[in-house]
Amino acid sequence: MARCLRPTGYQTVDSPRSIKFYGIAKQTVAEPTVVGNPMSLASAIAVSGMSVATLRLNIAAGNIANSFSDGPLPDTANAGSFPAAYTPLRVEQTDLAGGGTTASVCAVTPAVVPKFDPGAAFADSNGLVAAPNVDLANEIVQTMIARYTFAANALVIRADAQMSAALLDINA
Repeated sequence: MARCLRPTGYQTVDSPRSIKFYGIAKQTVAEPTVVGNPMSLASAIAVSGMSVATLRLNIAAGNIANSFSDGPLPDTANAGSFPAAYTPLRVEQTDLAGGGTTASVCAVTPAVVPKFDPGAAFADSNGLVAAPNVDLANEIVQTMIARYTFAANALVIRADAQMSAALLDINA
């Protein structure tokens, strides 16, 4: 199983080639609860799904934005103190026993792959740099999954609200 990271905030690092945006603020998804909450269980479960979809979209967007944030290879000397290449993240989604879903954010393994770029100031003697291991096709798929998951959970909340309204109309 992969080691999961929990970045706590944004860091911006300037480099000669690009600006790197590391981290996404607050990588946790609240578990659905009904105690003291006027929301029904169906809506609470749907809200947890919407929270995971939002997290999935944020992680995919960060990976896409940083896909060209190269750095020196991890095992080479870094005399210029160049920032390391961006470490791509992924979302691990799990079901909760009482209903709903939660997610954790893990680093992609391997985080970087060697890329030939002899013009980079931080390239090694063979002209190689570390490039983030970001699969852009997969990131687009992740954004589509987030979109449809969010929309489906929004429909569940709408249906739950309509059923509650119909129930109140019957009782009135």
